[in-house]
Amino acid sequence: MVTKAGILMAPGDTKHYDSSPVWLAGAIDRALARLAAHHGVSPAGVALACLRRLPGSPVPVIGTLDPARITTLRDEAELSLSRQEWYALLEAARGHEVA
Repeated sequence: MVTKAGILMAPGDTKHYDSSPVWLAGAIDRALARLAAHHGVSPAGVALACLRRLPGSPVPVIGTLDPARITTLRDEAELSLSRQEWYALLEAARGHEVA
């Protein structure tokens, strides 16, 4: 299934955060939610903050035209994750420890 925002979702995946479909599940979902609660931001904000630390400066597509959501995510993306937090997300996404 592909959402209006162009996100590919697994069949039957109906979980939502902040009115956005969550297409990640398992360990990464839990890690994003834990860090979001710790920092007082949304899981999407944590994901954007994580992407900002990747080499090559990727440009994320947030999939919304809602000005309030764009502003919120822009502000949340300024979150500075610690190295330990960033690697915890990387390990959760990969499903194994990073050496």
